[in-house]
Amino acid sequence: MKNYFAFIDESGNSTQERFFGLGLLLIDDEVGDFYDAIKPFYGKAYELARKNKLARISELEKQDDFKQISEIAKSSKRFELKFTYVNSTNNTIYRALIDKCLSFPNVRFCALEPISKPYPNRS
Repeated sequence: MKNYFAFIDESGNSTQERFFGLGLLLIDDEVGDFYDAIKPFYGKAYELARKNKLARISELEKQDDFKQISEIAKSSKRFELKFTYVNSTNNTIYRALIDKCLSFPNVRFCALEPISKPYPNRS
């Protein structure tokens, strides 16, 4: 019997957004190699986000906006690789990560859009 590693995650909020998606990453036998291959991309994206956060804090200090600095310091939000965080400064990291993922022949990805609500009637 073959063993698999599966990772499932959602995108969107079915009660507040028009689209809600579900993705599945299925990896057989190569999970360790796969993890080792993608870990550097996480490190690069994390370091870039950390530098951007420090630059934002420095800018807020110049503006004497200590309330926002305090909110940043209190935040318990942890870093994640997320589509909503892709921007012009980090998109090359995310693209390279996707290319690396697709280079593994035994790694499969499937995405579903189980809910799609029409826009409300505005007439």
